[in-house]
Amino acid sequence: MSSFEIVKHTDAKIELIKEINNKQDRDEEEHLAQKEQGSHCINIRDPRVYKTTKPPHNLDHVFTDQETERINNSPTNNGKYVLRNYYRNRKEKLKLCHLRRARQTGKTPKDSTIANFDITQVELANAIAQAVKNN
Repeated sequence: MSSFEIVKHTDAKIELIKEINNKQDRDEEEHLAQKEQGSHCINIRDPRVYKTTKPPHNLDHVFTDQETERINNSPTNNGKYVLRNYYRNRKEKLKLCHLRRARQTGKTPKDSTIANFDITQVELANAIAQAVKNN
């Protein structure tokens, strides 16, 4: 049963059972609760794998006027959600893409790329070493 099947009834409610601040403990606690409930549990994804209880990153991101306009003009709520998360996390995602490319090719990114995405020399050295090891 999905959660939609439960909350479509007007008398359904969500109740906090326990407050846990540590993310790893929270994921473990959710996994144990899922095992306890067995087939009656509506949360079917393992939180330790899917990281379902982790909050979005970079919540203090200040959207530019152009970003805000694109978000507001999105026709669906899901589109707005996707755009907000994209704008919040794009710098980190692009940094990871550049490091992955360095691992795959063994080539160092341009100095401007390194500066723009705050790639440390340690991260870069690890990526290049991984490329050498794989080839």
